[in-house]
Formats: sequence, C-alpha cells, structure tokens
Amino acid sequence: MEFQPARAATPESAGSAPQSTYASSEEMRRGASGSSADSALFPVVSRQVRLPADQQPGAKILAHLDSILGTEELDTDAPSVLDHPPRRLLLHTPVLQVVNAQTVKDRHLFLFTDLLLIAKPIIEEHPSTGQPLPSTLESSFVVKSVVELRHLKLGSSDDADEAARSTTKAKRHPLLVAFIDRFANEPNRAIQTLIQKGGLANDAATIANLLFRNPELNRNQLGAYLAGPENRHVLRAYIEKFKFGGVRIDDALRMFLMTIRVPYSLQVAEHVLSVVAQQWTEANGNTGYDPSLLFSLVLAIMQLSDALHAGLHSDEGLFSYPNRSVSVDDFVSSFRPQDPRLLVPEELLARIYSSVRKERIEQASDNSVFTITPDIEAIMEPAKLPGRLTYRTPSQSITITIPAADPKFSIKLHGTDLKFDPPHLSFAKSNTQSFRVTGSAIGLRTMVLIKMGSNAPQYQGLPLNKAFSIERAFMQHTFQISFINHLNVKRKCVYPFSLLSSLATS
Repeated sequence: MEFQPARAATPESAGSAPQSTYASSEEMRRGASGSSADSALFPVVSRQVRLPADQQPGAKILAHLDSILGTEELDTDAPSVLDHPPRRLLLHTPVLQVVNAQTVKDRHLFLFTDLLLIAKPIIEEHPSTGQPLPSTLESSFVVKSVVELRHLKLGSSDDADEAARSTTKAKRHPLLVAFIDRFANEPNRAIQTLIQKGGLANDAATIANLLFRNPELNRNQLGAYLAGPENRHVLRAYIEKFKFGGVRIDDALRMFLMTIRVPYSLQVAEHVLSVVAQQWTEANGNTGYDPSLLFSLVLAIMQLSDALHAGLHSDEGLFSYPNRSVSVDDFVSSFRPQDPRLLVPEELLARIYSSVRKERIEQASDNSVFTITPDIEAIMEPAKLPGRLTYRTPSQSITITIPAADPKFSIKLHGTDLKFDPPHLSFAKSNTQSFRVTGSAIGLRTMVLIKMGSNAPQYQGLPLNKAFSIERAFMQHTFQISFINHLNVKRKCVYPFSLLSSLATS
C-alpha cells in the first residue's frame, strides 16, 4: 500500500518500502555479525556500523506514514514499536462517493485505530491488455482527506424503518391548534399572530406553505382569504404547491378546488381561476399554451361541469345553467372560437369532456361548525411514505383505507416518470386499496393524488402530493460523514456501499 498525499494536503515525502522490508533489531544484529562457522574461530569486526534509531528502515517507514497522515512522532527506539504500533489498519474497503444523482467517484476508506483516511486510487493498466487493474492494498493512492475519529460524525437513514415507526400522526403544536381555531373567524389576524409568536418569515411562500399543510383550516375562510386581491401573491405561491407539471388541466382543477371553497361570485371565481391558469401554464411550458388561452379553456371546463351537473344536488351552477344535452361536439365547437390556431388538440378536448361528464368538478366540503356532513378520515399506510425509491424497482405496498366501501369515491394517481400499479383506485367494492409506485427516471419526481367522485370532498387525511428521490440501486445503503478535514475545511460526503466491495483487515 503506497500513499501519495494530495498536493494541497501534505508535503511531498519519500516513497515507502513494502511490508517485506520490515526488520527487527535482532534481525539487523544477525546480519551485521554474519552466520558462518568460521566466525566463532576467527572473529571478524563487522564493517556494518549500527544505524541510529531514527535511520533504521522501520523508523523511516513510520516517519513516512506520519508525513502523510499527520500524526505525532513515534518513538522507534524500542523494537516493540513495530510489533505493537499505536496506529493499526483495522479495515479497508472500496466505496463510491456520491457527487449527485448522476455522478460518483471511486474512493477507498482506510480505517485506522485513530483516524479515517479517504483516498483516491491511482488506476494502473495491465501491461499486456491495457485494461485497468483493480485496486488493492498494494496499489498507490492519493490522500484526499484525513479525519481524526474523535472529530467524526457518522449518520445513516433508513426510510423503510422510519416509515414503519411513523404509524401515528404527530401531535400538533399548541400554536398551530390555536391558529386553526382562530382562522375560522379571523384569517388575517390568525396568520399574523402565528407569524409573530412562531418567529416565521412574513412572506408569501411561508404563508402559502402554512395554509397548504393544514387541511383542517376552515375552507370557506381559506377560499375568501386566497381570493382577496391583496393576497394574489399568496394565491400564486399556494397553487405552486400542487405541482401541476404533467397534470391534465381538468385534473389540476379538481386538485385545487378540492382544498378550498371559492366565494359564490363569478367575478371572484374568475379571478382565482385566472391565477390557476397562469400557474398551470408556467408548470407546463412545453405545451405552447399562453395563460389567456388556458383561462378560456378553464372557463369552458367549469361551464361544462355546471351544465351537465348543476341542480342535481339542489345547488346552483355558477358558470352555466343546467343543460344535460351538451354533447362533445357542442363542447368542442363552443371552445374553438377561443382557439383559432387549434393549439388544443380535439382529442384532449374529447377526453376532458368524457371526464367531466362522468364526474363533476367538485369544490371542497364545508367543514364549518354549521355543516351537516362531517369529514370522513382516509388513512394511508405507512403514515410516512419513503422519500427514496430505487430506480425501476417497485416500492413497498402503499395502502389507503376508508371506513366503508364507497362507489362514489376513487383516487387517480399521477406523476411524471412514475408508474403506478394500479393507476386508479376504486373503493366501489372494498374499503381498502393498495398500490406500488416505480420510478422510471433518475431524480426528484412528484406523485399527485386526485380524488374523484361526488363523495370525494368528504374524505380527508390524504396527502395532496408526495416527492420521491429516484436513485440507482447502489444508493440503497448509504452512510454520510461530516467532518473538518486536515485543511480545516468542512466536508460532508455520502458514501454508498457497493455490493462488489471487498473487506480487508490487517
């Protein structure tokens, strides 16, 4: 094993001798005195003068290691130093250092009794074939970092175990409980009070995140607050939380409207929907649609929903009078004047028509104290979904349970570069449904849950979306080390275990 320090890490030093050159003081004395039988009869004065202790081969080797590893000087006067060195190599293993989702570096870890050495192998080629040779303890290395064990922090995470332990919801902070109660009467005051007492930033992103992550908030007040012209920046940040990328526009409307109740005012509703159209357009820039065209399509969808379904449950339509006879051709022909360049494909319009005719675009249920239809809790297990998935490997089964079978409730699963088995969960015959998710591309991907059916607004407790980090198989088992290296630079590295790693001990 030969170490070559990195230029910035340690000064240059002489090359180290192989292990076979180690010699005890007794062996050196034997070499100096000779071993022939005549030496007993004819004493000969040895020409080899005993070297000083600091010039002996063993001392030179240890001194070279010291120059590389930066340790204190070792006392080599006693022969026992080589037999019982204060620093011993306990473990050696090749690993992969993760730079990002696409890049890794070959590294070797050398665990000594007092420090951890992180080194880069110097690749050597076979003299005949030119193929790279595997690194061994006899190879040469460039020292990248030296960490004293007493300064080392080691951390690991296992999403599966963590998810298994998270079977119950965490208790809410008293400030959040008070915030939810006050929001039902005074939304603005509730928000400002929580910001002041909780030490939160008073900006749109913080407020939007607060509203998005607390579905227990009064949905009438939430709709009124977001619809306020003075809160347009909060509304934009709130809609961004839904992750509309790759989501069809009618499904995006279902997701958004399932969380709030828009005030019964055409002007206010159009204001809110115009922001939805703008945010959807930004999240799906590859479509080529502009916000004005999308806004026209959104209004057409809402008009279609009211025409086909308004009045069936004694509620009035806001965008259109009831007209059950509207056909797909009627829908397409009425929208075309808004799209003279035919940017929206007729196939897409037909799919939207079919979806809306089957199920109305619903708003969130009324969860005020005056409601006569309380929310129904839907439970997802595990309660905390894993944050990491292995590339092209199905996740563990995820189960959603409701109190009883409901033919008027289903869930549509969607996510760019995510595959679901099955993609649609129907609770018509069973109160329990399970699915698995598989990532088909490396990187961060988001799953969205779209509640469908006339009873969908009543079911609460499910996440609106969930982000997964899709990683390659070698990232399944990783550990992270944080340290201040020998150059006084703070480092944080993730090292995945490789199945091909070999362990060697000394």
